[in-house]
Amino acid sequence: MTKLDAGMMKAITSPKRNGDLDIKGRFARVPVLRVMLYGTEWQRYRDSLRGQLAERGAISDSVWGRAERLDAARKIERILEEYCWAEEFRFHPDDPYVVVGEWEIGDLSEVEALMEIEEVFDITIKYEEMSASIGEEPTFGEFVDYVLRLASNKRVKRTG
Repeated sequence: MTKLDAGMMKAITSPKRNGDLDIKGRFARVPVLRVMLYGTEWQRYRDSLRGQLAERGAISDSVWGRAERLDAARKIERILEEYCWAEEFRFHPDDPYVVVGEWEIGDLSEVEALMEIEEVFDITIKYEEMSASIGEEPTFGEFVDYVLRLASNKRVKRTG
């Protein structure tokens, strides 16, 4: 049982769904002033996530169970740091991958990050197959397990 399961730790939530990207105020409709005063949508998204992670506190490596899962999660987090967040974030296996991989923002960084994950793990991620395997809204842990499964299947095929 993880700390999230036990109710001891709060899961991160979508900044889009929880309203952290909404801007209210007299300058919200003026694009240049909106960006100057409130930042871009991506900046507000990252700030929301940063705040949620800080409020939640540190995550123990033990939540990942096996060393292989922890190692894979850390590799993926480093890739996301480089391509998506521009800073180090540590995620819990129960965090929604749509937020972790910043799929809600809709720029090319998440596609570049996926391409790098494919290269690092020597796999090919096909969205349709991934969705069929782990669902439309997987957790970060489910995504890590999927990547490990693909990598393991590839190793088995090479040696078999």
